[in-house]
Amino acid sequence: MLSACGGSGSSDAVAADALPIDVAADDALKPNERLQGTIELDIGKGATVYRSIATKLADNLGEVAAQQLDSAEGRRTLDDANARLKGDVKVQSSDVQALADHFAGKTIYTSELRDIDMIKRRNVTIRGISAGGATAALVLSFTMADNRLESAVLEYTPDNRKLTQSFTTDEAHPAEVSIERFEQIEDSTWRIAGSFKADKMVPNVLAKKLAGQTVDGASGRFDITELRAKPKL
Repeated sequence: MLSACGGSGSSDAVAADALPIDVAADDALKPNERLQGTIELDIGKGATVYRSIATKLADNLGEVAAQQLDSAEGRRTLDDANARLKGDVKVQSSDVQALADHFAGKTIYTSELRDIDMIKRRNVTIRGISAGGATAALVLSFTMADNRLESAVLEYTPDNRKLTQSFTTDEAHPAEVSIERFEQIEDSTWRIAGSFKADKMVPNVLAKKLAGQTVDGASGRFDITELRAKPKL
C-alpha cells in the first residue's frame, strides 16, 4: 500500500508527444497489437493485471506525421511540447518527421531481452500497463553462461504519462524474484515466468512529487510468452 513517511521532474520526450501513437490500455487489443504476456502486481489493494503489448506501428506513420505537423494543431502541439523543455535545444518538425519515418511499419516491444557480450550478462526488461494507466516493470540481469539471476529491480509508476514519478526497489529494499521458467523458443524469442516480492519501494531519484511516500509491500507474478531478443551488444 502507499504510505507517507514525512518530508515534503523532468520533461517527457517532445518527439513522443508529437507522434500520432495511441498508447492507452483498453480491455480489447487493437488490430495492430498482440499480447506478449502479463505482470500481476499487488501493492496492498489486490492484484492488478499489467499487460505487456507489442505494437506494430502504421506503415504510413511518416505520412500521417507529415499531415499533422503541417496542420495548425500539429504546430501548436510541437510548440507546447518545446515550451516544456528547459534550455536552448528545441525539437524541430523535421526531427519528428525523421523519427516517424524511421519507425514506420516497425513493431515496438514492451518486454525485451538483450545479451551484452563484454560483461557476459543477459539483461531482461519486462514492462506492462494496467487498464488504469499505471505501469509495472521488472529489470533483471542474468549470467549468459547459465542464466543465473544476479540482480532484480521492481518498478511501479502510478501514471504512465509521468515516467519519472515512479517507485522502485533499491539496495536497502531489494526485490526477491523466483524464476520458474526461462527459455529460448526461437532465435529472437524467449519466454520467462516467475514470481516476486518486495518489502518496500521508494521514490526514484527524479520523483520529487513522490517525496515522503513509499509502497509498503509488493508482490506478484509474471508470465511473458514473447520476450523479444534485441541485437547483441
